[in-house]
Amino acid sequence: VVGVIGNDAGWTQILRGQRDIFGESRVVATKLEYTRYDKIADAVGARGFYAETPEQVQSALKEAFECSEPALVNVKISGSDFRKGAISV
Repeated sequence: VVGVIGNDAGWTQILRGQRDIFGESRVVATKLEYTRYDKIADAVGARGFYAETPEQVQSALKEAFECSEPALVNVKISGSDFRKGAISV
């Protein structure tokens, strides 16, 4: 099993709705630090991989699919306007 996280350091799906409805000053509990989920995977017996560039993503995915343990690829991404205007509740 291989999982992939697109890590944007936030609950952006929720953050966007909060900001649109309440304003930037009232965004609550949706901005995070970049978390090293790959290290959490390592701590529980899986294999964790971290990537920031397309080349690193390619290498991490290759290694993840080749290993015999469950694996997690943590990919650092930036924020985007994907789904702008959509409200999630």
